[in-house]
Amino acid sequence: MGDGVWGSGKWRCVLTDAVSTYRAMFKPRTAQDLALLCGCEIDGLPDVLQHWSRGKDYVGNHLLNRLDPMDTIVENPWKKFGAEVNVFLSKRGLAQIEKRHG
Repeated sequence: MGDGVWGSGKWRCVLTDAVSTYRAMFKPRTAQDLALLCGCEIDGLPDVLQHWSRGKDYVGNHLLNRLDPMDTIVENPWKKFGAEVNVFLSKRGLAQIEKRHG
C-alpha cells in the first residue's frame, strides 16, 4: 500500500496504484466481525480470539478490589488488539470493483 501519511491524501489505490480518493475502513467489534473480515468461521480463529470483543469488559465489584489485588494487576493482552483494516481506492479502482460486482 501507499507510503503516505494519514491525512496527506497520498495513499495509493490497491488496484490502480493511482492516488487514492476513497478509504474504506473495516473495524471489527466482535469475534463474528473478525471472522467475517478473515473469511472464516469463528471456530477458524485462534482460540484466544474466538470470544474477543472490543466492547467494555465486565470489571466486577470494585468493592472487592481490596480483597483480590490481582484484579488490578492482571490485564488481558487482547483487550487493545487492533484489527482495523484500511483499503484505499481511486475513482478508477472503485469503478473496476463496481463493474466486476454489478
